[in-house]
Amino acid sequence: MSDNTINLELTPVQSSIHQPSSDEKDSSEVGTRSTHANSHSFQRQVEIGDWQVRTRKMPILNSKEIKTFGEKLKIPLPEICFGNNELSISHRSSGFDYSWNTLDALLSVNYPSGDKDEEDSDEIIKVAYADHWSQARKATDTVTKVVNPYDWTYTATYCGTSSPDSVLLSTPTDASNHPGIPLAELTRPDPIIFFDEVTLFEDELHDNGMASLQVKVRVMPSCIFALSRFFLRVDGVIFRLMDVRLYIDVKTNLVIREVKAKEMAYADVKKRLPIEKPNDLGPLTDPNWVSQVFGMLNKEQLIIPSRFSNDRKDQSNSDRNNHRTWKNVLGTHLDVLQIS
Repeated sequence: MSDNTINLELTPVQSSIHQPSSDEKDSSEVGTRSTHANSHSFQRQVEIGDWQVRTRKMPILNSKEIKTFGEKLKIPLPEICFGNNELSISHRSSGFDYSWNTLDALLSVNYPSGDKDEEDSDEIIKVAYADHWSQARKATDTVTKVVNPYDWTYTATYCGTSSPDSVLLSTPTDASNHPGIPLAELTRPDPIIFFDEVTLFEDELHDNGMASLQVKVRVMPSCIFALSRFFLRVDGVIFRLMDVRLYIDVKTNLVIREVKAKEMAYADVKKRLPIEKPNDLGPLTDPNWVSQVFGMLNKEQLIIPSRFSNDRKDQSNSDRNNHRTWKNVLGTHLDVLQIS
């Protein structure tokens, strides 16, 4: 797999939607349709070849929905929870569907299994963070809330939800030499047929940082590219990033997924602030800037086989205790799927 890095952040400057001409529609089989489900929700979709991309954006959960979510998750919900938001990418002929939704994302947040060794190891990490936090913030009343029977940072090891079980992504045979996502194709000045971004949740961690999960997608004549990003900042303590990049060649139906999970001490990232403005902490709140710092300072380790291979469709409360811990997913994971 190539070690080359490139900015694939899907920033707003790339989000202008190209309106294809009738010739382009005929040649690429592109069709777009936007639907207002009601006055408070918005759905959009685009079709290209045998693929369909659909986004749904709705308001934050109401009190009844919060109760329902809470019963399923067994943990407090993030402050801003868009529980009905979703991005879905589906292939009509095979039935393959890959999506990001809030419930499955939050089901990946750590919840104690009752296994003493596993639970203790997670608690050690959390207590260590709490100690650093206590020294940095000197707010013992807040720190007492840190050691909870769930991951208070909402660290989500969620790479998306795929179905059916018979069509799964898996580690390529020669993963270390696999070229990965074709960067050259993504950096070509091709027209952007469709772009959207969907926020799943955000939480300011009692004004001591930020945890958020957002997914963006863009569709071009030759491919579909999606990026989901979990971003965590605990002030004075740590940064975490988990990026999931999904590339689909709409002509060959090749699917490539790259997952990168990274973390770095807050102080190490802070040292990279621009020399001309060392006291301006604004960049520390920008996930794109933090990602660039990670790229400069972190040597990424390719995990073989990928710990995200052969994902089940979702994680229910009955099996969530077997989900991937953050410690076990640190690194880079590569999976592929060739749909015939």
